[in-house]
Amino acid sequence: MHRGKVHPSLKYFLDSLKNYKIISREEAAKRMIKPEEVLQHNTLQDAWASYKGSVYNLTPYCKFHPGGVGSLTSYFGYDITKVTQGIHAFVNVEMFLSAVIVGTLDGEPLVPK
Repeated sequence: MHRGKVHPSLKYFLDSLKNYKIISREEAAKRMIKPEEVLQHNTLQDAWASYKGSVYNLTPYCKFHPGGVGSLTSYFGYDITKVTQGIHAFVNVEMFLSAVIVGTLDGEPLVPK
């Protein structure tokens, strides 16, 4: 499944999802989510973001982010595609966030100002 070494924080994150309700990419494709709905999920206790047209619940991932939760908070509720590709071009974001996908973005992504 993984090529090369897996960052320990990613392993801990994936291990933490044992009791998390994971939906399939097919199910997520059927759930259309407006950018305004994504924006409503903008707290540490309820953190969503869009990435390349999909919407993810970042809440379970936040405490495992190698850069710390502080580097994520200003992106809660927004699209993270550009910033993520700039910082983590080498990371397969869709692969490791696939467990926390919640739907498909229905509209133009919102980005922080």
